[in-house]
Amino acid sequence: MIQSDRKHPEASKWQTLADEDLEAAEARYAALLASDPQSAEAKLGLGRVLQQQGFQRPAMGLFQSVLDDDAKHVGALVGLGLSLKAMGWNDAAADTLVEAVRAQPDDGKVWGHLASAYSASGREDEAVAAYQEALLLAPDDLELHAWFNRYLGVLGHDDFLKSYRDRLVIQPDDQACASELARLLIAGGCPDEALAVLTEHVDAESASPATGVLRVEALRELGQFDSSLEAARTGLRHFPQHRDVKLAFAIALMASGADYGEAEALLGSMAKAAPDDQEVIAHYLTALRYTGSDRYRGWVDYARIVHPSTLIASEGCADLDTLVTRLRALHTTTQHPVEQSVVNGTQTLDALFQRQDDDIIAFVEVLGASIAEQLGRLAATIASRRLSHESSAFRFTDSWSVRLANGGFHKNHYHPSGWVSGVCYLTVPEEVVRQGRGWLKFGEPGFRAREPLEADFWIKPKPGMMVLFPSYLWHGTAPLCEPSERITVGFDLVPATH
Repeated sequence: MIQSDRKHPEASKWQTLADEDLEAAEARYAALLASDPQSAEAKLGLGRVLQQQGFQRPAMGLFQSVLDDDAKHVGALVGLGLSLKAMGWNDAAADTLVEAVRAQPDDGKVWGHLASAYSASGREDEAVAAYQEALLLAPDDLELHAWFNRYLGVLGHDDFLKSYRDRLVIQPDDQACASELARLLIAGGCPDEALAVLTEHVDAESASPATGVLRVEALRELGQFDSSLEAARTGLRHFPQHRDVKLAFAIALMASGADYGEAEALLGSMAKAAPDDQEVIAHYLTALRYTGSDRYRGWVDYARIVHPSTLIASEGCADLDTLVTRLRALHTTTQHPVEQSVVNGTQTLDALFQRQDDDIIAFVEVLGASIAEQLGRLAATIASRRLSHESSAFRFTDSWSVRLANGGFHKNHYHPSGWVSGVCYLTVPEEVVRQGRGWLKFGEPGFRAREPLEADFWIKPKPGMMVLFPSYLWHGTAPLCEPSERITVGFDLVPATH
């Protein structure tokens, strides 16, 4: 048994910074470090901020500085391990996180971080075992359940979602656990099972806003539109000012066809109050389309806001072939992640552009230059307060690669955490050129509706093509039908000041 000689509570709290204002946190920790250059708290805090902003090397320097004074400081070991993992140095990350576990073996979160490093290294058995140990130590930690089940899902593992079900056997009134299980069941196309879980484990009179919204969604995806609307009305009576409850009600109005005008009015007021809320804007535009409002084309002029361009000349491009080979090696899982848009394909783990890989670094340099050229023109046409920023400076908030196979497609979705999103097509199957399959489509909502809307704009992908578009636009793809391969790189970005 690994023994511990101390306990660092900050190791368990590593993820709590995600909800903070990063700029304010950076200023606070920088001021603390200036006043006390030896402060471990300041070094760790500033390191976390830089880590989340994607500046891994300076973050690692701060973590290492703490470790120079205390080689078994768990918070610094976790921070260093996570930065190493983000950069693609997975074996070194795992070695560092093993040291963190040795220093603090009774902390489930630290075991969870080690498991994530094992998973990134393709060490499946070790990852599963580490996640199991994490949940033995922290069975109430739903974040650990989420990490574990996301990993089991992309492995196609028989135990996918089992930890939630086991938890509900022990704690049948755990509403948060039931809600998380129901959410994943809905995302995985099992709304009937989700509704059964909510019915069994959640008292309707004490349902939280989140649980009520899930019930609305499950009923809607089952095609029970009137029942979904009634559940949404009930939620709105109980929580009239709750953002998610209001959004669910507006969607239920549209899905049922009960009152498109009421949905437009509600979503319009929400969009006015939160003009950078990509989820609200996506649904507001859907309401405008349902009502036939002229304002829809004021917002959605595809010729101005969707920008296809040639990023890489594909014919005989050795660099493109090398990049594709490198990306194939990063697709280490076997199943699509149920929480993402991909169906019948795989998606890379972690942020792709953080990896310290020569081929990926070279690609990002070409990509960044092309985006900078187009961003000013695109920014001037997107309706959002963020576009008061006339500079072309930006930063990536997420990046990934998708590999679609036979029957592969993307469900209709938007990107709630981006401002501008993009996709680069690296390989495109012949059937896309010949038969029109696999085309990128815009405007078709991702929720089931009594009177469904169809896509109103299509783009034919080509190898080497990049497409930029506002993150609030609904988009998806038509399915591939032949045993072929399509590899893309996707990303979200925001202005550098955000």
